[in-house]
Amino acid sequence: SLTNDGTTVDLSGYLDNTDAQDLTLSTNILSLTNDGTTVDLSGYLDNTDAQTVSLTGTTLEISNGNTADLSSLQDGTGTDAQDLTSATLSGNVLEIEIENGNSVSVDLSPVLSSLQAEINTQSAMITDQQAEINTQTEMITALVTRIETIEACACGGTLAVEGVQNENSNFELSQNKPNPFNGETKIDFKIPADIQKAYIKIYDGNGKTLQKIAITQRGEGSITYDNYRFSSGIYYYSLFADNIKVDTKKMLLNNK
Repeated sequence: SLTNDGTTVDLSGYLDNTDAQDLTLSTNILSLTNDGTTVDLSGYLDNTDAQTVSLTGTTLEISNGNTADLSSLQDGTGTDAQDLTSATLSGNVLEIEIENGNSVSVDLSPVLSSLQAEINTQSAMITDQQAEINTQTEMITALVTRIETIEACACGGTLAVEGVQNENSNFELSQNKPNPFNGETKIDFKIPADIQKAYIKIYDGNGKTLQKIAITQRGEGSITYDNYRFSSGIYYYSLFADNIKVDTKKMLLNNK
């Protein structure tokens, strides 16, 4: 009906219930419910699932399909021929410049942080080891000092031992002459007459006995010692009386 018009039209004869119809696709056949008409879509298939994409030069092609010219996407010289023109590190950021291309920034913070942590760990270990080395060095120095003190007998150059006279008038071990020496040197001594056994021992810097020289003289005497067999360095010699060390001196050999 129309407003302001008493005329009406009955449209029931034209209804086909299209509002209740469903569109379905079975394989390649398109159909409507409540309608015997169907549409075969197989002629529109192009088997895209079996198509292959290939690139020849700058042309992108789909088999049995269209092609695309990619030359407009090139940078003019081809990226394969581009060179790295510069690399600058600013803080933790690496800036890379590429010939005829854009620059690239790479944040190295994750890599550098792990490396720094490892460096810190190694530095701490080195510090601890150096502290241990320093401690050991101090202990060795103290030990060497004690040994030298003992070797020098500490008591004015002589060692007071029961059964052995400790007076300078009775025992004497002189400094070798010349000192330093090359080849031969003379060592003067004085040994009381009542001493049964006397000898001089020669040591290297590590305390190893190199030679034992028996002394049969009593009173004042001397020996001439030659050291052609050994290398240059610091050596020690000690006077023993009845197996008791009486005195120790240091001598320097210079075989040059």
